[in-house]
Amino acid sequence: MNIKRTGQVVVLTSVALMTGIPAGHAGQRTARADHPAGKILTPHGDDHGYARWPKPYTRHAWSRITGKLLSDAHGEVEPCTASVIRSRSRMLLVSAAHCVRDPGPKGRFFTNIRFVPAYSAKADPDTGKNYDVRAPYGTWRVRKVWVTKQWRHTRYDFNDPNPPVRISGFDVSVLSVAPKNGRRIQDVVGGFAPVVSAAGRFRFTTLGYPGGGIAPYLGNLLERCVGRGKNAPRKIGPGAVRTRNCWVIPGHSGGPWIVPGRGVIAVTSSQVARSSLGARLKPTTFGPLYRAADLWSLHMTGAK
Repeated sequence: MNIKRTGQVVVLTSVALMTGIPAGHAGQRTARADHPAGKILTPHGDDHGYARWPKPYTRHAWSRITGKLLSDAHGEVEPCTASVIRSRSRMLLVSAAHCVRDPGPKGRFFTNIRFVPAYSAKADPDTGKNYDVRAPYGTWRVRKVWVTKQWRHTRYDFNDPNPPVRISGFDVSVLSVAPKNGRRIQDVVGGFAPVVSAAGRFRFTTLGYPGGGIAPYLGNLLERCVGRGKNAPRKIGPGAVRTRNCWVIPGHSGGPWIVPGRGVIAVTSSQVARSSLGARLKPTTFGPLYRAADLWSLHMTGAK
């Protein structure tokens, strides 16, 4: 993995959150990433702010609602994280836009997108390959995804050390999941309330499946990080939130930022200046996606 530092922005040129690098990418297991600039707030957290989520994942609502999101893109399987959000249709997920589509007018939606709530597995420490997968609630097929118009229309080169526009604030997607055995996913595992907001500080826990070639993370187990979040400076990205208490790893992309007692306020997007960025669930970005996805899902089931 090549890590370039250009000013304040860290650009991961072969392993990047926004490129959805496969957790099983061979030959990348000894790479390191920077540590967060702020204090580690996670109880028993490591240098990146991570601590393992306790098993079994079926025991706790948060780990049932969160899972691994897999898709086919760029000739490989792309791993991310997603979570179920409450809705009238009871069929919606929230994740990062870069987990389902490349940015820009020429970007393409990924295919064969599927969600595995409460995912866990064993992993080969040399290759990162996951095996003996445990999927207590099965694998759920994603039927349709929605991303922001800014994500669809903004040209962005991840290898450009000084990209013209920071797009982490628009890096959010809503996904509709097909029913399985006559049941809807929210009825099976539950869901987080979406916390729609435009500003404000908050304390949160983010969950994800970090892997992406940065040892010792292998994409097979759920990790958590506790942080304090606030709006990022506009030069970093309008609509983005930032924490200096977590340094997230590829594979964690799309993972929920959960405010206890409230719900999901943002999803993991990228890294910058020894901190992590999330896409806030803003009324102007997330709101239209959520409403469109819920209406479409209700229509598909014949509900009103």
